[in-house]
Amino acid sequence: MQSKARLFNRRQLLKRTAAFAALATCMPMVGCAPEAANLPAKLRLATSIYVGWVPWMAAAQTGILKKAASAAGLEIELVRGDYAETIDQFIAGHVDAITITNIDALAAFAESKLAADIVLIGSFSNGNDAIVVPQGQTTLVDGLDVGMVRNSVSEYVLDRYLETAKIDLATVKRIDISDADMARSFVGAGESLGGVVTWNPIVDSLEKRAAGVRIFDSSKIPREIADCLVIRRTAMDAHPNFAKALLQAWFAIMAELGGANREQTLATFAQLSGASVPEYLVQLESTELLDTRAKALAALNDKTLTATMERAAEFAQRHGLAKTDRASWHSVGADSRGVLRINPAPLALLV
Repeated sequence: MQSKARLFNRRQLLKRTAAFAALATCMPMVGCAPEAANLPAKLRLATSIYVGWVPWMAAAQTGILKKAASAAGLEIELVRGDYAETIDQFIAGHVDAITITNIDALAAFAESKLAADIVLIGSFSNGNDAIVVPQGQTTLVDGLDVGMVRNSVSEYVLDRYLETAKIDLATVKRIDISDADMARSFVGAGESLGGVVTWNPIVDSLEKRAAGVRIFDSSKIPREIADCLVIRRTAMDAHPNFAKALLQAWFAIMAELGGANREQTLATFAQLSGASVPEYLVQLESTELLDTRAKALAALNDKTLTATMERAAEFAQRHGLAKTDRASWHSVGADSRGVLRINPAPLALLV
């Protein structure tokens, strides 16, 4: 199986610096370079290994992405990398689109002032992210440390648990533990560690092999952690068919997953994620894939999504992940000029 440090970099969020903001403004767009009249425009999509994003890799490997791009008069390259690395590439202007969670997009793009559109929510975490405590506990014990990858979605999950359990956020001491060290820290920390916040399959491993007890997970905050396809707004303006091509590729690979080729498609997904088919299926059970246009469009148009983004914005601001006016972070509709906007227009036009 793919190493944990590689497999779970999806959740890691790096603090952005002014250098990246400056770089983003001066870097030329990859898809905007002058092209010969008879050659298709070249654009790039960056993604990382995660159960809900492996379909993009499969679309590229099977030729589905190439076919959709060609029909749109484009050439689209899929770039694979660690999650934090792909975010840096997007901010710096090396790629035109990215797969990223809504939480991380709010913080990273607000800091860089980068204007981008959420054109697809491909999946929601529905139990993949969880708080695990030692056997015998039913809640987090006051005064004990809670381990997690700091400045990440795990920290958001902890905040939501504390809010619902009516526990003062300030009473919980958060310590930074890398995803690769999470299991070892949980087993060997003794009485000082009151629990950890992490994601699958680490969660399943702690429950099965370390007598860990799950006290809260993302299924309790349904549809708050969204796995998004985000496109740089300048790339959308220059290449109106870019979003259409990516969306067509997504639903084409979803059709393969739900059709007669399901077994082979699952095998491809598992191979690309560095897992066996049963291991991949375990992760898929905790993921709500939006596999049809109707489901995906409903998710983008759902009024509760705006409330979720407001909550995520408050989280980012509370933890110092972004120092900008929250009102400018996101907005809804193709006419909005917010830093990060929810734009269902390309999906609504998809036939």
